[in-house]
Amino acid sequence: MRKTMVSTALATVVLLALASTASALTSYTFDPGGSISQVSNGRISFEAEGITVECALTLSGTISAGAIRAGSGGETIGNVTRIAASSCNGGQLRTALELPWLIGGRTYLETGGPNKLPSAADPDELTGVLIRTELVVLFSEVLGFVECLYAGLLEELAPMTKIIASPPAYTLGALVLLPGNVMTRFSGILCPDEGIVRGSFALTPRQTLAVT
Repeated sequence: MRKTMVSTALATVVLLALASTASALTSYTFDPGGSISQVSNGRISFEAEGITVECALTLSGTISAGAIRAGSGGETIGNVTRIAASSCNGGQLRTALELPWLIGGRTYLETGGPNKLPSAADPDELTGVLIRTELVVLFSEVLGFVECLYAGLLEELAPMTKIIASPPAYTLGALVLLPGNVMTRFSGILCPDEGIVRGSFALTPRQTLAVT
């Protein structure tokens, strides 16, 4: 199974595909890059028929500290190597499988034109980035005793705020799981077939993305 994260995360965010229609290049750089963590704002919830599992999550990993060349939106910009869960209700997140999860970007939001590919991006008009992550997690103690293995492709939105006009530079906001993120049951005969994941993460340290 492919492992392309997340997450959760991490800003992943931005793989922000920044490529300008007027210029051949483009690259972008995270500052400071390096080691990062995504800390959930409260609990992340997994909701399925008859069950709700909620946990506070911290995703740890790295994000590139060097210039990344913008392409079609499939660049790898980092990875998630560790997940810690605490304060769970309704069950436990027992383990995350197929680590490390790779962090990559897919599409971005641009003023006046959402969901364009990086090759059509205007570096001066970026308002956010959508990222996709594939993950596999095992819940235990669901309904008191059941183990459930789920896999899914999640989409997160990270809004961006321009802080420098030229060359453009942006700060990244919280990673918000979009409505409709579905995880499908991989194993666990008593487990619901699928469930929805909700919540958001803060990225630490806060990252600035510069277009070069």
